[in-house]
Amino acid sequence: MDPIFIGLMFGVLVSAVFALIERREKKERIRYFIKSFLYFFLSIIVLGFLMKFFPYG
Repeated sequence: MDPIFIGLMFGVLVSAVFALIERREKKERIRYFIKSFLYFFLSIIVLGFLMKFFPYG
């Protein structure tokens, strides 16, 4: 599987669980889900780009 797809699925699942656990109202859950998903996905992209410069061991 493509690492971007795995990161996308990870971001969706973790953000959904966090939104369901931490927020009570539906509007707050949706806003929190979108914000946390974008943070997860962008951090995966940035860290993947930065790790490209390190050798593989």
